[in-house]
Amino acid sequence: MRVKIVSMPLFLTMPKKGKLKDYHINLNYYRNWHFQESSKLKKKYTRIVIASLAGVDPFKKVKLEFTMHRGDLKKVDRANALSIHEKFFCDALTKCGIIEDDNDCFV
Repeated sequence: MRVKIVSMPLFLTMPKKGKLKDYHINLNYYRNWHFQESSKLKKKYTRIVIASLAGVDPFKKVKLEFTMHRGDLKKVDRANALSIHEKFFCDALTKCGIIEDDNDCFV
């Protein structure tokens, strides 16, 4: 069994109106993003995943485990954050050829 650990940020920083803005990757924000913002964030997320998995051979099937480390003691609804991370991460795995598709046959 091959194991690869990838750490992903809880937010991405992107320019907006000449300033840098932090975009928290979670469902509450995702549903309100303009489609262009969402697309840019997903592309940036995908670039991070691809860079993290450089040189990794494709898998026939993967098992994903998400662990959230916030760095503070605030309570958080983990499903809101991790659902979008799972979506973006699985789409990135498919895009970079690590898995054939992100359906139940491969994940």
